[in-house]
Amino acid sequence: MRIIVVSGAYQAETFYQVEENIRLAKWASIKLWKENFAIFTPHLNTAHFEEYIKDQNIFLRGSLEIITRLIPGRDALYMLKNWKSSFGAKCEHRLAKRMGLKIFYEAENNKI
Repeated sequence: MRIIVVSGAYQAETFYQVEENIRLAKWASIKLWKENFAIFTPHLNTAHFEEYIKDQNIFLRGSLEIITRLIPGRDALYMLKNWKSSFGAKCEHRLAKRMGLKIFYEAENNKI
């Protein structure tokens, strides 16, 4: 089964904006699971952990570590529409490009 990591904005100015970012990632993940992919969604894996873990960089380091374990030619990164507004998502995108992973963009409605 191919693995796809969902990447996009998480952090925001308000709790409700963070909730909206989580919701967007959740619905993209559901769509991808229905297409028979194994999905990793950091938004859901660590939702609101920032309330308990002060080192916010740990979440990005964890996501990047998981991406390094993906297999080029098989696995992929799925960029949510809001990814360009996120420092972390841009880092994930750069890493995926360097690794030669396939990258899909939600805004383009491309076939996976």
